[in-house]
Amino acid sequence: VLPRLESLAWLKPNDPKTLRKLADHYRWFGKTEPLAKTLLHLVRVADAPDERSEVVDILLANRRYDELITFFLEEVKAKPDQVEPRLALYEAYLRSGRIELALEQLRQVMLLDPKSLEHLQEYGEQLVKLGRIDEALKAFEARLSTDPTNPELRKELVGLYEEWAQQLRAQGKLDELLRLFRKR
Repeated sequence: VLPRLESLAWLKPNDPKTLRKLADHYRWFGKTEPLAKTLLHLVRVADAPDERSEVVDILLANRRYDELITFFLEEVKAKPDQVEPRLALYEAYLRSGRIELALEQLRQVMLLDPKSLEHLQEYGEQLVKLGRIDEALKAFEARLSTDPTNPELRKELVGLYEEWAQQLRAQGKLDELLRLFRKR
């Protein structure tokens, strides 16, 4: 069956149904490389969210970050208002150590999906890891100004204030610590 499906895919390279069947067979036979190529092509020619997630997982698991970045940069250019390609770029940039590029993708995701607390939490977590708690606080405060009664946002903000206070205390920056408590 597989050789015939490959021939059919060669004859009809942009047929999503054929590409899905071919991907299924590659998956069943454990052929990761042709599966990844087929899924990348399928995502390019059809709206295939499940296959997009699968190919992202395959490329990330195999540390093929540059390939993932190249592919999804093209997709972001073609469809700038979609969140999923930007999240894939975020993961690839993050895992390849390109933190600022990863944060930029996450900022774009937050603009595209402003109600998602999950993306804001991830953004804040990455900034805290970098020691940039003040930036994380600003992001949460800006979000809280648009949704002041959200208890989850308040809880996250309190946690950030506590984290920053602990760091300031450990560094002996008591004046800054007092300003932080007054602000809080």
